[in-house]
Amino acid sequence: MTDEFLGPARQTDWRLDALADREALPESVREMVDEARAELVTVKDRSPRTTSTPPMERP
Repeated sequence: MTDEFLGPARQTDWRLDALADREALPESVREMVDEARAELVTVKDRSPRTTSTPPMERP
C-alpha cells in the first residue's frame, strides 16, 4: 500500500488508451467505425416511449 494520493477514479484518463487502440486499426476499419457512429448519432428515435402513437389495444 502506498501513502501517495491517487485521486478519484473518474480522473483516470482512459481516452489515451482508446485513441491508441483506434489508431492501431487499419484505415478502412476506422472509416467503418466512423460511419457506424455517425449513423447512431443521427438515427431518428423510434422508441415507443418517445413517439406520440397511442398504445396498442388488446383484443
